Amino acid sequence: MLSSAITWPALIANDAQIKTAVRQPRNDIPVDGDRLINDNVMRCSKDPQPASETVNVRAGSVVGFTANPIIFYGGPTAMYLGKVPSGFTASTWDGSGTNWFKIAHWGVVTEPWFDWVTLRGRNVTTTIPTNTPTGEYLLRVEHASMEQHQRPKFLISCAQIRVTNGGSGNPTPKVAIPGHLKVTEPGFTYNSAGPLLPYQIPGPTPWKG
Repeated sequence: MLSSAITWPALIANDAQIKTAVRQPRNDIPVDGDRLINDNVMRCSKDPQPASETVNVRAGSVVGFTANPIIFYGGPTAMYLGKVPSGFTASTWDGSGTNWFKIAHWGVVTEPWFDWVTLRGRNVTTTIPTNTPTGEYLLRVEHASMEQHQRPKFLISCAQIRVTNGGSGNPTPKVAIPGHLKVTEPGFTYNSAGPLLPYQIPGPTPWKG
């Protein structure tokens, strides 16, 4: 029987898949939303291993993550950037503080029939907003697996990047992780008939730059 667990072993950047920039989780056990949605494991998953590289990525270019094996239970997916604060680097920052902002999210489509946008996908990608300030960041992916559990089980990972050729934007809203989600949000309500429609993707609004 399939587990709900997947891992995100590779950063997608610069037309390549780069494993050395990802803080690899030590196992594929998802984060239990009912118990741990306010725990620090929501930042970059449970006890991730250090990454050995911080990858230069131009503002305005495509970034993302590769799933292993695929996203085989539906639910909302989101991607965040966390600006590394002064005094830290992408390799030393633990993700604490109100430094995170969402840059993309995916929910459902209802035509020609209902489906989750990222279900059965392997690669989840988006574009770094062109006005993102230059600097070091954690790029974070968050998939809430809902179909099997009624309540979300989170598949999370972080990669270390350095945004180059950036702009002077002021990304908003900025949030702290944990604290950016509530398990009671309508977007996490799921039963045998599916999620509530019209569907509300949980969490903050993406910043488009």
